[in-house]
Amino acid sequence: MIDNLDIRSMRVLIDLNETKNTYLTAERLDLSQSAVARILTKNRATLNDPLYVRVANKLEPTPLMEELIDKLPNIIESLEQVVSTNFDFDPHSLTGRYQIFLNHPTQQLFGHDIFQKLSMAAPNATWYLKGWESNAVEQFLDDRATVGINYFASNYPKSIVQQTFAKDEFLVFAQPNHPLFKKTVLSWQEIYEYPFISLSVPSWDEKQEKFNQVCNALGGVPQIKLQTDSISLAIQAAENSQMLLPSSLRICDPSLTSLKPLKLTIDKAQLPDTPIVISYAQKNANKPIIKWAIEMITSLYEEKVAHG
Repeated sequence: MIDNLDIRSMRVLIDLNETKNTYLTAERLDLSQSAVARILTKNRATLNDPLYVRVANKLEPTPLMEELIDKLPNIIESLEQVVSTNFDFDPHSLTGRYQIFLNHPTQQLFGHDIFQKLSMAAPNATWYLKGWESNAVEQFLDDRATVGINYFASNYPKSIVQQTFAKDEFLVFAQPNHPLFKKTVLSWQEIYEYPFISLSVPSWDEKQEKFNQVCNALGGVPQIKLQTDSISLAIQAAENSQMLLPSSLRICDPSLTSLKPLKLTIDKAQLPDTPIVISYAQKNANKPIIKWAIEMITSLYEEKVAHG
């Protein structure tokens, strides 16, 4: 009876345990809802068990399905490892949809370049480049996401690799005609004569710990006039006023904004550490597609840095 339980069926059965819904599983696995329903029906007959039963508008696993959920992910992982070592990786052979998480600055600055580089190398695949989500770790671990780019997160589990491939720098930015640029030496009292913009970057500095760290390095207490989680709004507001914007060099990229960093004499050790990392599941570290995606993305960043 186990002969008809293929890998796609396994993935559907595993995902149904998370979504409790055939429509959501279809959406997550890039299948039609009818295809998910057919797979479930087929495997109910194959295993002679309902597998999932409807309880209060949700699908709940049967005892047999709970045992399968405990075993199937390891089976899939073992099969993929064996198969991947037996084939030379060819990106032209990639088909289907591959999801990559990009944080807001990366989307804004390099999203199109990343898509072009991946699609030229793997023209038959669909690339789903989306903003970083709060459940990104779960999606890496259950193979719904391939890799992601974000700033280093100290709270991620060891099952997620965070491979540093670029550095960023946290500074205080202002529009080029700002009065503070006329001064060669700045005290914190002079800086705090002007209001600040507090930028909360989703999925990185939502609690504004980096902002507070910069303020602590400067000394004193700033007057916050604008608080936002929109990078474009923060930049536009700083460009058109005398408000100061503590932010990273990549967010306030000189090629995309008119903002310039203030010449502050601050001990760099007091400023936030901002390594940019590629994240992926540790269990997938040796998969050819992961190694290839990392190579594509890091080479793109190196090209950008080389050309200024």
